[in-house]
Amino acid sequence: MLSKHCFSCVFAVMLFYQWDLVCDRNVLPEASQMVFNFGVMFGAILFGFLSDKFGRKKTFISALVIQAVIGCVTAASPNFYVFTALRFLVGALEQVRAICQSSAAAAACGRARPS
Repeated sequence: MLSKHCFSCVFAVMLFYQWDLVCDRNVLPEASQMVFNFGVMFGAILFGFLSDKFGRKKTFISALVIQAVIGCVTAASPNFYVFTALRFLVGALEQVRAICQSSAAAAACGRARPS
């Protein structure tokens, strides 16, 4: 019987071979991480504007729902390129949480100060 750790290693190795991420294409996993980080940068610009225009709460809730759906679709990606494109979207949507948390914390700290 395979342990949980051993099963995850076997699954990861299967994906590397299934998506042909070996030999001359071994740089693609790092490229996927780079695309995710570009998504984070894009999300910071886009969702900062959207949260100012529509409000933090609406932007935050809608982004969480969309991120949950895209996260599930990402887990079932048929190939590496679809996975990478979906990771870009997940990175952009991840930034909404950071924007809303930091602005909510700043607002809470501003109210907590005595006049």
